[in-house]
Amino acid sequence: MKRVYWKNGYITVFPKNIEANPHKHYMLQLFIKKDHALDMKIENETITGKYILVASNRTHELKAFSKVDLFMLFDETSLIAEELKRKYLRGQSACSVPLDNLDEEIVKFLEQPNELNYNRYETSFFNELLIQHWEYNMYDERIKQVIQLLDESQINNESVEAIAKSIQLSSSYLSHLFKEEIGVPLKSYMLLVKLRKAYYYLASGFNITDTAQLAGFYSSSHLADVNKKMMGMSMSNAKEYFSL
Repeated sequence: MKRVYWKNGYITVFPKNIEANPHKHYMLQLFIKKDHALDMKIENETITGKYILVASNRTHELKAFSKVDLFMLFDETSLIAEELKRKYLRGQSACSVPLDNLDEEIVKFLEQPNELNYNRYETSFFNELLIQHWEYNMYDERIKQVIQLLDESQINNESVEAIAKSIQLSSSYLSHLFKEEIGVPLKSYMLLVKLRKAYYYLASGFNITDTAQLAGFYSSSHLADVNKKMMGMSMSNAKEYFSL
């Protein structure tokens, strides 16, 4: 069964039985359980529901992780993240999202996990949200250029200063502009992009040492530290988690 689906602006994961420590990251996360409601601890409150949406940079605990059928991670720069925040979160740390009409498509995929059934689920998901355009939001052209450079693996190991120079801005102004446009510190976003790349390489069969180098981390221990801080799990768990 293919467990990870990588798309422009978001990732869908059908998890194995892995728990994670309390953690937070600069991505929106939607947890889905088709049969019954989940109880999840987010910050200092407990949210109950079959579809639980967690805002970015909010501490959440995944002790019931093995009972989650799937989850989706949304890049803060994507239009869908903007729509989810506007329509559902509305400034909250988390909320239960009324998406029960997706149950049938989720069951179909879990019973027959193939590309066709996943695409049907994905189409139903976006139709249910009434979102038709899944591309990046309309940002300042210089910010879009930075996002594109990072996503296309052109600047894995560059500093904020080097990136700023490449688009003819000062590093302080670029950092300010990025935070103002995206809502995420540029350095944090750069780490997040590297971590996404690391998961892609793990899913492609690379070992942890090679993954760290390819994704732009200083070492495998640097990757392990970032992964633990941002995702709450060890690299050995992540390798099992994202392996196809």
